[in-house]
Amino acid sequence: MSIARQGIWLCPECGNHEPWKTRDQNTNQIDRKCSNCDKRARVTLNRSNSGKGRKRNYQIWERDPTIDFGKIIEEAKKRNNKTLGDRVTRTKSEKATQEQLPPIWGLDWAPKNALLFTKKLPEEKVRKELLRFVAERHDGYLELISEVWMSMQLPTQFNGDSYHQFTKQFCQEVSKSLDERIWKPELSIIEGDEVIPMRDTELYLKRRKKRFMRDIRLCLRRLAYASSVDLDTHLQWQRWMTRTGAMDEHLKDLFSNGISTPDGGKFGGKGFRSTWQEGVVGCATSL
Repeated sequence: MSIARQGIWLCPECGNHEPWKTRDQNTNQIDRKCSNCDKRARVTLNRSNSGKGRKRNYQIWERDPTIDFGKIIEEAKKRNNKTLGDRVTRTKSEKATQEQLPPIWGLDWAPKNALLFTKKLPEEKVRKELLRFVAERHDGYLELISEVWMSMQLPTQFNGDSYHQFTKQFCQEVSKSLDERIWKPELSIIEGDEVIPMRDTELYLKRRKKRFMRDIRLCLRRLAYASSVDLDTHLQWQRWMTRTGAMDEHLKDLFSNGISTPDGGKFGGKGFRSTWQEGVVGCATSL
């Protein structure tokens, strides 16, 4: 009989990745023993989002049954080697990488505190604006963002605290999904290759992910600020914009047509253009 379902599971006791397979298409549970710590695990394969990880922190990655099982075993070994290597060399390698490569500005930025909303923020509005932003800047990630969003249990409206917690959790899930790309067997063929000079596949995708996650955090934070502004602030902004617009029109007329001076000359703002616009308007108004 051929393999019906296969993949990898993560032991919650020791963090070891183990391959699994079954020949029964209807199987919904696997009973396996970790080869590293000998702990037995009973894992449900098809779990609802609300019950996922309710009892224990099991993680499961299911792969297409047409993929050779040897590649699944190889993927599990790579995950274990990567995890072990990261524990020893993470700090040292990241420091060296940042010294050799151009810096990513705003890399570690994240909102520290929740904002006080003046009105509830609808979930649909956040999703619509986020998808619009991704379509504009990073269209290749549209499906991934949509899938992660739909996998989360979200309220219909957010307040300041719930929105702040949601954005942190959402960014973590998106980051985790992006990290999983390089482990897929169908992409292992380019694992060690250079995408561009001095950038292998893992490093290149990692830096691209960091830029993308920075943009996602900024987009979500802008929505939070929009919901935290009250009516008085909006009116003040409108007054400032009206004042600036009137001043610009005055300056355009002044620089184009000039104004007569008491000595019979023309004042067109020459010598004042590098100073504050208010100063030019003040001088012309006096004339």
